[in-house]
Amino acid sequence: MSEILEVSNLSFAYGQAQVLFDINIRTGGLVTGIVGRNGAGKTTLLRTIAGLEKPTGGRILLGKTDITGLPAWKITKLGISYVPQDKRVFTSLTTYEHLLIAANAKLGKSGDVEAEIEKAMDYFPRLRVVKDSRASNLSGGERQMLNIAMALFGSTKLLMLDEPTEGLAPALTRTFGEVLKEKSREVPMILVEQNVPLLKDVCDRIYVLEEGRIIHEEKSRDEVQEGGFAKYL
Repeated sequence: MSEILEVSNLSFAYGQAQVLFDINIRTGGLVTGIVGRNGAGKTTLLRTIAGLEKPTGGRILLGKTDITGLPAWKITKLGISYVPQDKRVFTSLTTYEHLLIAANAKLGKSGDVEAEIEKAMDYFPRLRVVKDSRASNLSGGERQMLNIAMALFGSTKLLMLDEPTEGLAPALTRTFGEVLKEKSREVPMILVEQNVPLLKDVCDRIYVLEEGRIIHEEKSRDEVQEGGFAKYL
């Protein structure tokens, strides 16, 4: 299987403080997990891939395109969508208005905006229930569904999710897992997550990050399902 993303010897520092050290990861399957304890550098890694931080060394390839150091807007245009941990929304807008703005921004005149919005609500039926609700009234889970739905509009080549199930009820976490498995057949994903059952259920490759370094890798679905990575969390 060809690699969607290849990160080679990636390093990053905040001033004199080194945060990432010679990171090497590849993702070409369904869902690649990035795991580790708090402060391991997981979010910084995603932000660097997404162009929100500029690497101090190494290379990032999206397919055959070198995206190292490109600004975030260019990386987004090339097909990487990043959903951060903080579930950002515009509180004065409704769910539907969020979807409409995002779909228009990503599809422009070239796509069927309403059809894409309907597809997003098919993936997350709860969004149809709350489509006329202001985002200020949405739960954390509903906001996360909304953010993921918006990220999937357009020609997304890779979706990166930073702890999407943090703080969610177990039932909603299971729902997320089912959606991620289904959608990953269309769009490869990088998933930063702490929920071991979810990781075992959806990932076909896992990297363990500790103090800015990759210390362990599980390269197949069989390895992931054995759950050896859990001892590092």
